Amino acid sequence: MKTGFVFSDLHLFANRTDIVTLNMIHNVIPDHADYIVMNGDIFDFRWSCFKDKSETLTQAKNWIENILNKFDNIKIYYIMGNHDCGQDWKTTLDTIQHPRFHWSPSHIIIDDR
Repeated sequence: MKTGFVFSDLHLFANRTDIVTLNMIHNVIPDHADYIVMNGDIFDFRWSCFKDKSETLTQAKNWIENILNKFDNIKIYYIMGNHDCGQDWKTTLDTIQHPRFHWSPSHIIIDDR
């Protein structure tokens, strides 16, 4: 049976983001999981603590790529939320060219057939 880990509404990089949460996420994902679903509002581009949106986009992309590198067998499915749904983030998500990374502005279908 496939197992997954789902999280949402982290609002990473917002000024109110708890740094402990930011650093902890990589440690709570189980090594045995087959997939991770990032279910909207993982990042918060509106109230970012970085100097500009470009830096926030880069940091968000790096954050996802770090998870892909740390967990070499886990698929990542990213669904956009209302705080992380801008066109510039869509463009950035398209640059993550990795066979285990999939994203959608609205939904996912996980099918192992």
